[in-house]
Amino acid sequence: MNDLIIFLRREIVGAWRYRWWAMGVAWGICVIGWLFVYSLQDVYEANAKFFVETRSRLDRVIGEVTTPDQVGDQVNLVKQAMLGRPVLEKVARETDLDLRASTPMGKNELISSLQQKIVITGSPGMERAPRPTDGIYTIAFRDKDRAMSLAVVEALLNEFMVDVVRGRQDSSKETIEFLREEITKYSEQLKARERALADFKQQNVGLLPSDSGGYFNRLQDELTNLSGLEVQLENALSRKATLEAQLRGENPFVDEPATATSSSAAAARVAGSGPRTEFDTRIAELEAQLSELLLRFTDRHPDVISVQEQIDQLRDRRAARIEEIQQNGGATSSALANNPVHQQLQIALNEINVEVAGLRSQLSRDRARIADLRNKVDIIPAIEAQLTELTRDYDQVKSTYDELRTLLEQEVIASRKQEAAVVNFRLIDPPYVGNEPVSPIRSLFLFAVLVFALGAGGGIAWLLHMLNPVFHDVSNLRDITGLPVLGAVSMTWLDRHHAHRKVELSSFAVAGGMLVVTFVLALLAQEPGGLFIRQLVG
Repeated sequence: MNDLIIFLRREIVGAWRYRWWAMGVAWGICVIGWLFVYSLQDVYEANAKFFVETRSRLDRVIGEVTTPDQVGDQVNLVKQAMLGRPVLEKVARETDLDLRASTPMGKNELISSLQQKIVITGSPGMERAPRPTDGIYTIAFRDKDRAMSLAVVEALLNEFMVDVVRGRQDSSKETIEFLREEITKYSEQLKARERALADFKQQNVGLLPSDSGGYFNRLQDELTNLSGLEVQLENALSRKATLEAQLRGENPFVDEPATATSSSAAAARVAGSGPRTEFDTRIAELEAQLSELLLRFTDRHPDVISVQEQIDQLRDRRAARIEEIQQNGGATSSALANNPVHQQLQIALNEINVEVAGLRSQLSRDRARIADLRNKVDIIPAIEAQLTELTRDYDQVKSTYDELRTLLEQEVIASRKQEAAVVNFRLIDPPYVGNEPVSPIRSLFLFAVLVFALGAGGGIAWLLHMLNPVFHDVSNLRDITGLPVLGAVSMTWLDRHHAHRKVELSSFAVAGGMLVVTFVLALLAQEPGGLFIRQLVG
């Protein structure tokens, strides 16, 4: 830190040798700079504020059925239209601003300058809102002529008011007509695709995909079903073989118990010496019934004839049953009865036979369907692909058609809403321009010139010092040469030299003070001094 202080002290002392150069440069820059600041044209700003309410009571009735508020959109569109060339040319003609340009190129530059200088803004937050909302708008314009800036703002405000209140409906009508034309066109396309899809389905009945899926899904489902039926058939055949083995091990008849009822005794009398059958009891009952009928009727009575026929049929069936028993080597004892286990096994076997027959029938049908699907492996996928393409085209056209109809309904409601809507336009601040210019800020510029001049003067003095360096003390000489310094001889100043140095320092202080005084006078005389310099230059 001490080395830095020593270094700065040496540089300042070295530059101090050229202090008059620094003072001259500072004076020159200040004079030229202050004259330039005085020559700058005054710029006046005119502005106006107004409020636009684009939300009406109709919004609370319609809600979100329509598209975003077109009146609010119109405000934003007018903001952009106001900076368009036709409007700015009209404003330039109304305010005689176009007289400043005499050539076509000059007029183009004038319009471009207006586009940059005119500012139309909304209240804070409007630009970030999801859609245009009510708010305060500001029109501002700057110009060197105070009256001209006010005239331009008044003309812009009038154009803005006319565009908003006029409420242009041409765009809405054109939109409705366009949507109706598009709906008619897409309606014809939709009908054509509906006919094509219906004709295709009629021509390919039985080949179209079902709800379960397309060709490969159907084939996979059939194969899975076939595999399941084969397993069921295998299980059914296994149960059938088991039942047949059990049935072969069971005797159809069993010995009757020793204690017999009256019906059993009657059945024994019918059987006689032959084997007992399941028909003996029924025959005995019918014979008893026949005996009772013969006591009341003759042989030709219908009831007698009917009972006799039943007895004859049962006797024939009994004879056939006895013959079957004898052929099977069955027991010939008169005390035999039906085996209930054998009967249950026989019933179960009959049921399993029916199940096996049904499974074999289903397997046959499934194999036929699978074979038919495999034979159509080149036909059905192509038909399904064509159906998918037709359906996709139909869905796309129908989606566009439905969307257009929705847009048309919204646009019609929005158009009627615009016709019923009333724009509330209220002027908050009329066009106004201040007496004082908003630019340039001469006091700030004058001070900036002074600071720059002092810095430039100091820089020139330091640069001259660097071009003509000197040694200020023994340590500086020793550091630069690297040689030992044996001693130093002090300079003896005479009285006249001291007097001359005082006069010089006083003159430098006066010159610096005059520069500061001149700066203060320049600040105080900004308006008259600026007007004089501009008249002199102009």
